[in-house]
Amino acid sequence: MTQSHPLQRIKNAYHLLQSVWANIRNGWPSRQLTVIAVTGTDGKTTTTSMIYHILKESGLPVGYISTIEAR
Repeated sequence: MTQSHPLQRIKNAYHLLQSVWANIRNGWPSRQLTVIAVTGTDGKTTTTSMIYHILKESGLPVGYISTIEAR
């Protein structure tokens, strides 16, 4: 294992504290998210798009990230 530079360790600790504070201040927003992951060799963008449209038509707030776009 490589040793990290002392300045980098300070920056990492700072960003950790910053992210914890942001979560506390905003009420841990990620706890309200449901994540669906699509993996495989072929068809990920199509499958992701289909899931997005099905959930959107159901009235749910949705977003997605694929190889070619993000909504």
